Amino acid sequence: MDATSGPNPMAAIFRLIQSNQAVRDELWNDPRGLISRVATEFPEEVKVQVFRDDSGQAYLQSSIALAPESFQRSMRRMRRCPVAQMSADELVADPSAALAPYGLRVPEDIVVTSDGEYLHFRVPLQEAES
Repeated sequence: MDATSGPNPMAAIFRLIQSNQAVRDELWNDPRGLISRVATEFPEEVKVQVFRDDSGQAYLQSSIALAPESFQRSMRRMRRCPVAQMSADELVADPSAALAPYGLRVPEDIVVTSDGEYLHFRVPLQEAES
């Protein structure tokens, strides 16, 4: 099975968020715990957070270190990932094109950014109206 077929494990989270206030509250209080329980485990080195921007839009964001601590010294000079053969800049510039050779489809509402230390994958949350 390639990455474009089969259910997206995060879809379960988004369905629950839209239909259940208790799940929305849990997402804000413990996003890693909720996602691990309902959809998929996140490795400890992946940061997971939920936040609102200045406009009030809610986002779920996962962040991956560009150079994990254990490899920072040796990878500091590396500009391209030796496995994926792409740079963070290439992934940020066009995530769909960068990941297509690996059979990975990037949904159009996911934004990929980098602050030089982490790659951030951000998706807007559609919250139920009160």
